Amino acid sequence: NESLTDMHFSNGSLDVFIIRYHPSGNYEYGVSFGDIGADYADDTAVSGSYIYACGIYQSEVDFNPGPGFDVHTAVGDYDCWATRFNDELIFLWADTWGGSDTDEANSIAVDSYGGVYVSGNFRDIVDFDPGIDEDNHTSEGFMDAYLLKLNTSGDYQWVRTLGSSDTERGTDVAIGEYAFPYMVGTFTFTVDFSPPTIPYEPHTSNGQWDPFLIRYLLNGEW
Repeated sequence: NESLTDMHFSNGSLDVFIIRYHPSGNYEYGVSFGDIGADYADDTAVSGSYIYACGIYQSEVDFNPGPGFDVHTAVGDYDCWATRFNDELIFLWADTWGGSDTDEANSIAVDSYGGVYVSGNFRDIVDFDPGIDEDNHTSEGFMDAYLLKLNTSGDYQWVRTLGSSDTERGTDVAIGEYAFPYMVGTFTFTVDFSPPTIPYEPHTSNGQWDPFLIRYLLNGEW
């Protein structure tokens, strides 16, 4: 809408923006956040009247684009973030997690029971619990895949990780029948895809990169 002006200026080399449009294509709301580094938004999801997003960030970022503050400091080169807004793009919460290296949050999805799922990949040791408790996981190789579950308040529920001596990535997550989460990604060499309570179930790639698809139950089991 050429009659409206809503200027935003980046705080660093790359900042994050989220925009709501009317079905006609007219601009309605926009928010942005970021700091002196390069910050990325990799995916969004809509559930009812709420908007969720995920990505990666550097340095120190105030994820609340409104009058308040919600500042998070990255532990490593790139840490992961997930955030929730209402339908007028009023900030509700942000969660962050990461280790001393580069970690990625590639996709986000929300089920009908209030589960928020983020798929991605991580290196070295990462505490996936964004709250005051800890749930540390160590990558098997150069990079491992993960599926993280939060609730709609941003509280930690569980995480599943998988990896080999090389590189695995969790590239996307989607919700299927009975609200079960499905994660897809790529893997190399031999990987145990089963959750901790299931016996060892190895899969070996046929080439340098093979795809995988995993379905989990709501509690992270099979």
